[in-house]
Parts: sequence; C-alpha cells; structure tokens
Amino acid sequence: MTSISVATLGVVSFCSGLIGIISVILFELLVIEARIAFLIHYALTLAVMITMSIITHWKTYLITPRLLVVFTVIYAIVWVIELWMNHKRVTNINQKLKSRKIN
Repeated sequence: MTSISVATLGVVSFCSGLIGIISVILFELLVIEARIAFLIHYALTLAVMITMSIITHWKTYLITPRLLVVFTVIYAIVWVIELWMNHKRVTNINQKLKSRKIN
C-alpha cells in the first residue's frame, strides 16, 4: 500500500479548493455565456490538474492523448451529473411554485 505524504495531501486539497474557486468565479460571479464558461473551466481545471501532478511528482503530468481522453471523460461525466441534479432541483422548485399559485 502506498502512503501519501502530508505535503501531497496539502497540495491536492489546495488544488481542489482552487478548482472550486474557479467554478464560483466562472459560474456565479461572472456573466458570460455558458459554453465559454465551460471551456474556460475545462482548460483551467486541466491546467490545475497538470500543475498538481507536477508538484506531487505523479507520472501522469505528461500530456498524452490517454490523459486528455480520461480527463475529458471524467470531466464530462461530472458535468452531466451536475446538470441533471440542477435540472431536478429547478423542476422541484417550479412544482412548488405552481402549487403555491393554485392554493
């Protein structure tokens, strides 16, 4: 079993937080077209991941077609789930609003 150093854990945690901050800025604070925001988010997230892998000395920091495909597939799966959950949330809110209008 491989042990993870405290420094590596710190770098991964920092990068995760950085991706969260990027998300908030792009999707909550800035008013830009969704497609542009997604492309910028994808590029910045990929840059953070590559930087993180370089800092932590992971071997995957080399940009290879395989890395880009795996990253893109995981990124797309996460966004599809996120969009589906948001759709469910909005549908639920709309149903509650409609029931208030009826009553």
